[in-house]
Amino acid sequence: MKLLIIGLGNIGTAYGWALSEAGVDVTHRVRPGRARDYADGIVIDLLDRREGHPDTQVVTYQPKVAEDVSPADGFDLVMAPTKHTQIAASVCEMNERLPEARFLVFCAGWYAPQVIDEILPRARYAWGYASSTGGPAPDRLVFNMAAVFRFGPIEGAYPPWADDVVDMFARAGVTPDAKHDMVEWLWVHHAMVAAQVGVGLSLGGLKEMVSDPTALRDLQIPATREALQVVAARGADVSLYAETRPYMELSLEQAAAALALPTDSPWLQRTIAAGHFNSSVDELRHFYLDVLEAGEELGVEMPVLTSFREKVVAAS
Repeated sequence: MKLLIIGLGNIGTAYGWALSEAGVDVTHRVRPGRARDYADGIVIDLLDRREGHPDTQVVTYQPKVAEDVSPADGFDLVMAPTKHTQIAASVCEMNERLPEARFLVFCAGWYAPQVIDEILPRARYAWGYASSTGGPAPDRLVFNMAAVFRFGPIEGAYPPWADDVVDMFARAGVTPDAKHDMVEWLWVHHAMVAAQVGVGLSLGGLKEMVSDPTALRDLQIPATREALQVVAARGADVSLYAETRPYMELSLEQAAAALALPTDSPWLQRTIAAGHFNSSVDELRHFYLDVLEAGEELGVEMPVLTSFREKVVAAS
């Protein structure tokens, strides 16, 4: 497998390192003039849940980078782990340079699948999503590496080369968390993140949200229920996804007990210290507004979710 990863963002960097360590030939496409920025490598501080890997380690990744690419480079797959607001432009640009390439879109997708269908035929792309998370610290990338990634068919069908994607990740100790339908799951995930973003930004951040003993029961669960109703109004069966059931099937008290996270969890603490609430507020704001605006268009009642709007828009 010869893999081209678009950029060196958090997800692209960490998975690029893991896949290259497993023997995959990985190149990162960077903007003209940026290759020199990575000459000294990228320090990655890892909490790793993959079987057979150290629980924690600090590594320096020396990425192979290219400022331009062409069909002559012979890439088998282009992985696009961009922000969902940038995915159409990124895929379109790479499609112009590599018009026969296969693409693994690896990001959120509130407007999936249309946003990629307008660029590529279904036979040329698959859609995955990281279970891992991370963000920048002053001198390193702090990253929590999960042992699974999200993967599933689009409207019941995988591209014929989907097994190649699964085999590639398996080499790095990452296996698929298979979804019933990838597009529906992307909508579900987007909605659940939107509710978390609304609560978190309205309270001042992720740390403040998890420290508030009433936030989960009184804000996050009701807001998530409303956001999932938006997904249902789009035509998705949200009951097919296990992560929705505590929100939709349990009382507030039962759901709060089932969903409560230990605040001393290293995974959570690292996410608080170096996660999206610190480094990507604008991206998170898009999650919230995507779902809120869709709900308004569909006539879904969202009193809790809507109540966060002013503080989310003002957050920086």
